[in-house]
Amino acid sequence: WQYGGVQHQGVQIKTLASWKHMIIMLLMVLLAWMSGWILESYTPAAWPYLDSFTTCASIITTFMVVYKILENWIYWFVIDAISIYLYLDRGLYLTAALFLMYLIIVVYGFYNWRQLLNSHQTALA
Repeated sequence: WQYGGVQHQGVQIKTLASWKHMIIMLLMVLLAWMSGWILESYTPAAWPYLDSFTTCASIITTFMVVYKILENWIYWFVIDAISIYLYLDRGLYLTAALFLMYLIIVVYGFYNWRQLLNSHQTALA
Protein backbone atom coordinates (compact mmCIF):
# COMPACT_ATOMS: atom_id res chain seq x y z
CA TRP A 1 0.00 0.00 0.00
CA GLN A 2 2.74 2.44 0.91
CA TYR A 3 4.70 2.14 -2.35
CA GLY A 4 1.95 0.95 -4.68
CA GLY A 5 -0.05 2.89 -7.18
CA VAL A 6 0.87 4.25 -10.58
CA GLN A 7 3.73 6.47 -9.40
CA HIS A 8 4.61 4.36 -6.34
CA GLN A 9 3.27 7.02 -3.96
CA GLY A 10 0.92 4.63 -2.21
CA VAL A 11 -2.49 3.21 -2.97
CA GLN A 12 -5.25 5.72 -2.31
CA ILE A 13 -8.60 4.84 -0.76
CA LYS A 14 -11.37 4.90 -3.35
CA THR A 15 -15.03 4.05 -3.77
CA LEU A 16 -16.80 2.08 -6.47
CA ALA A 17 -19.86 2.97 -8.49
CA SER A 18 -23.11 1.29 -7.47
CA TRP A 19 -23.26 -0.81 -10.62
CA LYS A 20 -19.86 -2.32 -9.79
CA HIS A 21 -21.13 -3.29 -6.36
CA MET A 22 -24.13 -4.94 -7.98
CA ILE A 23 -21.77 -7.04 -10.12
CA ILE A 24 -19.66 -7.92 -7.08
CA MET A 25 -22.71 -8.99 -5.07
CA LEU A 26 -24.06 -11.01 -8.00
CA LEU A 27 -20.70 -12.77 -8.29
CA MET A 28 -20.68 -13.48 -4.55
CA VAL A 29 -24.18 -14.97 -4.65
CA LEU A 30 -23.47 -17.03 -7.78
CA LEU A 31 -20.24 -18.48 -6.38
CA ALA A 32 -21.87 -19.12 -3.00
CA TRP A 33 -24.78 -20.89 -4.66
CA MET A 34 -22.46 -23.16 -6.67
CA SER A 35 -20.26 -23.91 -3.67
CA GLY A 36 -23.28 -24.35 -1.42
CA TRP A 37 -24.80 -26.84 -3.81
CA ILE A 38 -21.59 -28.87 -3.74
CA LEU A 39 -21.47 -28.77 0.06
CA GLU A 40 -25.13 -29.69 0.33
CA SER A 41 -24.74 -32.58 -2.11
CA TYR A 42 -21.54 -34.11 -0.79
CA THR A 43 -21.14 -33.11 2.87
CA PRO A 44 -23.24 -33.04 6.03
CA ALA A 45 -22.75 -29.25 6.36
CA ALA A 46 -25.37 -27.63 8.62
CA TRP A 47 -25.61 -24.35 6.66
CA PRO A 48 -23.96 -25.04 3.29
CA TYR A 49 -25.17 -21.92 1.48
CA LEU A 50 -24.45 -19.47 4.30
CA ASP A 51 -21.07 -21.05 4.91
CA SER A 52 -20.29 -20.86 1.20
CA PHE A 53 -21.41 -17.25 1.09
CA THR A 54 -19.09 -16.21 3.92
CA THR A 55 -16.16 -17.99 2.26
CA CYS A 56 -16.74 -16.70 -1.28
CA ALA A 57 -17.59 -13.20 -0.10
CA SER A 58 -14.47 -13.13 2.10
CA ILE A 59 -12.22 -14.00 -0.82
CA ILE A 60 -13.75 -11.33 -3.05
CA THR A 61 -13.76 -8.74 -0.26
CA THR A 62 -10.07 -9.42 0.41
CA PHE A 63 -9.36 -8.18 -3.12
CA MET A 64 -11.36 -5.05 -2.32
CA VAL A 65 -9.07 -4.49 0.69
CA VAL A 66 -5.99 -4.90 -1.52
CA TYR A 67 -7.27 -2.13 -3.80
CA LYS A 68 -8.33 -0.01 -0.77
CA ILE A 69 -11.99 0.19 -1.73
CA LEU A 70 -13.82 1.93 1.12
CA GLU A 71 -16.94 -0.20 0.91
CA ASN A 72 -14.98 -3.37 1.73
CA TRP A 73 -15.77 -2.58 5.38
CA ILE A 74 -19.50 -2.83 4.71
CA TYR A 75 -19.02 -6.21 3.08
CA TRP A 76 -16.94 -7.36 6.06
CA PHE A 77 -19.67 -6.22 8.43
CA VAL A 78 -22.20 -8.47 6.69
CA ILE A 79 -19.77 -11.39 6.40
CA ASP A 80 -18.77 -11.18 10.07
CA ALA A 81 -22.37 -10.84 11.25
CA ILE A 82 -23.37 -13.96 9.32
CA SER A 83 -20.28 -15.73 10.66
CA ILE A 84 -21.30 -14.91 14.23
CA TYR A 85 -24.66 -16.57 13.61
CA LEU A 86 -23.01 -19.65 12.11
CA TYR A 87 -20.56 -20.02 15.00
CA LEU A 88 -23.24 -19.52 17.65
CA ASP A 89 -25.40 -22.14 15.94
CA ARG A 90 -22.55 -24.65 16.14
CA GLY A 91 -21.75 -23.80 19.76
CA LEU A 92 -18.42 -22.15 18.94
CA TYR A 93 -18.87 -19.29 21.39
CA LEU A 94 -15.27 -18.11 21.56
CA THR A 95 -15.03 -17.94 17.77
CA ALA A 96 -18.31 -16.01 17.69
CA ALA A 97 -16.83 -13.61 20.27
CA LEU A 98 -13.76 -13.17 18.06
CA PHE A 99 -15.99 -12.25 15.13
CA LEU A 100 -17.86 -9.82 17.38
CA MET A 101 -14.50 -8.13 17.97
CA TYR A 102 -14.01 -8.09 14.20
CA LEU A 103 -17.29 -6.19 13.91
CA ILE A 104 -15.89 -3.51 16.21
CA ILE A 105 -12.75 -3.32 14.06
CA VAL A 106 -14.94 -3.04 10.94
CA VAL A 107 -16.81 -0.04 12.32
CA TYR A 108 -13.54 1.64 13.31
CA GLY A 109 -11.93 0.80 9.95
CA PHE A 110 -14.81 2.19 7.93
CA TYR A 111 -14.91 5.39 9.95
CA ASN A 112 -11.12 5.83 9.72
CA TRP A 113 -10.91 5.13 5.98
CA ARG A 114 -13.85 7.44 5.27
CA GLN A 115 -12.13 10.25 7.16
CA LEU A 116 -8.87 9.62 5.29
CA LEU A 117 -10.70 9.62 1.96
CA ASN A 118 -12.52 12.85 2.82
CA SER A 119 -9.30 14.56 3.94
CA HIS A 120 -7.52 13.41 0.77
CA GLN A 121 -10.34 14.72 -1.42
CA THR A 122 -10.34 18.01 0.49
CA ALA A 123 -6.57 18.35 0.01
CA LEU A 124 -6.97 17.81 -3.73
CA ALA A 125 -9.71 20.43 -4.02
